[in-house]
Amino acid sequence: MNLKKASQKQEKKVAKELNANTVVASGAMWGSKGDVRNDEYLIECKMTQRPFYSLTKSVWEKIQKEALKDGMRIPMMCIDLENGKKQFIVMLIDDLPPKAKTVVECDTEGLFEIHPFQISFRIKETKGYYANVVETSWGTFAIMDKQEYLHYFKEV
Repeated sequence: MNLKKASQKQEKKVAKELNANTVVASGAMWGSKGDVRNDEYLIECKMTQRPFYSLTKSVWEKIQKEALKDGMRIPMMCIDLENGKKQFIVMLIDDLPPKAKTVVECDTEGLFEIHPFQISFRIKETKGYYANVVETSWGTFAIMDKQEYLHYFKEV
């Protein structure tokens, strides 16, 4: 399957899982940004064959700005590593639903990775934990296994 078809498949799956809709032309049109959206979130989907994805400050700031302009939505990323073998949700920890925020803070005590001056950080599997927290000068992020996020925190 080529990358475009795989990305479209990922977007449709994320839309279904989060009770959302895919965005026409995957955000390429003016006034219609992001890949998937619902009333609360503007979601950017990324897929890679690698076992990690480097989230850059510029990519996150772009998603944040688009979410703000798109009806004050919350920015979220769904990142598939190794062609979907590992799937993660990435959000600012302050934007997590209250139950998720409490569990992430408890489960990741002492696991903060501090990267205050970096312009990117890697999203990768963290063995033994379903969530990881990365603190940067541009935000404190929760990186969660997507299935765990959907199981515990999806509001239906």
